[in-house]
Amino acid sequence: MPKTMNASVLLEPGSVAYQTTNAPVPRTSQVLIRVKRAGICGTDLTIYAGRHPRAKAPLVMGHEIVGIVEDTGPAGPGRLKAGDAVTVNPLLWCGACRSCVSGNAHVCETLRLLGIDADGGFAEYLVANEDRVHRLDPAVPWDEAALCEPIAVAIHAIRSSRFRAGDDVIVVGAGIIGAMTGYLLLHGGAQRVTITDVNAWRLEQAVKLGMTAAPPAELGRDTTQASVVFECSGHPSAFDNLTQLAVNSGQIVFVGVPPVPVSVMVRDLVFRELNTVAVRVYRNEEFAMAAHLVSQRKVNLAPFVSTVLPLDRLAEGIELARAGQGWKVVMDPGA
Repeated sequence: MPKTMNASVLLEPGSVAYQTTNAPVPRTSQVLIRVKRAGICGTDLTIYAGRHPRAKAPLVMGHEIVGIVEDTGPAGPGRLKAGDAVTVNPLLWCGACRSCVSGNAHVCETLRLLGIDADGGFAEYLVANEDRVHRLDPAVPWDEAALCEPIAVAIHAIRSSRFRAGDDVIVVGAGIIGAMTGYLLLHGGAQRVTITDVNAWRLEQAVKLGMTAAPPAELGRDTTQASVVFECSGHPSAFDNLTQLAVNSGQIVFVGVPPVPVSVMVRDLVFRELNTVAVRVYRNEEFAMAAHLVSQRKVNLAPFVSTVLPLDRLAEGIELARAGQGWKVVMDPGA
């Protein structure tokens, strides 16, 4: 008899159903993971609303995944064994295109993701390629472990930048990615991290974590310019004065993805010799760094988890995430 599982399945935009279905079966070089937690991402909100260009129903969403290795493929145990606490890099790269061959699999020419292009973590079980699964210290609370994926995004953004300890930094957007980026920058030795957002709750929480809050209208003056600026909101209005936020010869890091074309003042980039870099997701080694950071428990991740719900309440979790009065809503398939 095939193993069965419960999953919250997107049936069509705006509709998810808690269903019993067959659990996936691992193939060679894969592992079967019993999902312990799966976080709701802004991408899941886009899929749920029917606005994602690739995701198609029926689909099990969820790409922020942690759990326990339940079984290995036909070849038997490899690097991982049953019982290991793990987190999953959800990127599905081809391994053969020019980007993959050159060591840039995170921008694979046909990049796909679990939870978007294939079934993801809003289920009791998930199959993943072993080389994309990273061990965790089993003592880490599952709720906090579920933050590995957004932490990997922040790590990639920081490592791609010219940030150095002692720098002043501005972060535009205090959602989970912006807040996590600012928090890690502080722990990395930033002299000051100024963060901006229109959401008062998020700014209040960021201040509690050591950041300096500034309304968007106050940015761009001499006292609120920085060596490095991280644009993490992706909101079109954030780009209107973005070039004014960096000091001369400073840097702007594009992390957020606006849903429509935006304008950036190229004259400022040239005349003030501003450096720019754009980043997408993370390298696999950076995902491993995120798993290591979480396992070491040297940073306080508890404030970033706002709500934990059983998997059959996914629709409620999506509405809470959409309301923006929290950073991370996490689903628990075992609740």
